[in-house]
Amino acid sequence: MGNRVRRVGDRLCKQQDPAVAAVEADKSRRARAIGEESGLFRVPPLVEEDRAAGRLVFAWIPDLRPLQHALADDGWEALCDRAATALRAVHEALRPDPALRRDHSLAGAPGTVPIAALHGDFSPSNVLVQAGTGDLWIIDWAGASWLDPRLTHGPISIDLATFVLPLFWQRPRDPWRIPAPARRARRFLEAYADGAADTLDLRAVGAHCIELQERLLPEARRHVSRPGALARWPLVARSRWFFRRLPEPHG
Repeated sequence: MGNRVRRVGDRLCKQQDPAVAAVEADKSRRARAIGEESGLFRVPPLVEEDRAAGRLVFAWIPDLRPLQHALADDGWEALCDRAATALRAVHEALRPDPALRRDHSLAGAPGTVPIAALHGDFSPSNVLVQAGTGDLWIIDWAGASWLDPRLTHGPISIDLATFVLPLFWQRPRDPWRIPAPARRARRFLEAYADGAADTLDLRAVGAHCIELQERLLPEARRHVSRPGALARWPLVARSRWFFRRLPEPHG
């Protein structure tokens, strides 16, 4: 079943595979409670669901801007810090329904990388800033399509990678191009590590991010033109250089 998303008035309707809808509905409800309790982020209310049919209806939240765009502005440091703190709260508190559990099935991350319940696709396009209030909103709680939309658990490096890799993987003429992606990536990763309960080995996280990127490349090349793919190779190389120079265990 293909994914379809459409806005109807003050509602956002999503139609997807029933197994994916079940995961997204469950994680969205639980994450919304975490956000309300912590005050760190918000999740759109799920106002209607038919898991068997794969249909979810969320409240439409106005005046939202993807973090992917806001990170080009002054004040990006605070946004990286807030996104990292919100993600850490998710990893510490999210407890999906055990009946829906689906673990990361790719080659494993280094043993020093903690395992947790994941957002699954913590891309800067799924973290949004609301104009006026400045609230952070986190959407799309199913796993990334290139990984596993039904994913619920795995190394935290999966969520860290899905945030950091898009900072490097930008179209050459993207009007929302983020300057100095390495500075933003380092700020985000170090903000996450600084608040972690235990020491976090960022170098091990970086090694797994490189592995995930290598697995993403064949899929990604099918969705861009050959010139576009060639233009991105310097950015891919730059991200590898960045991950290989992350510091020793930090926290």
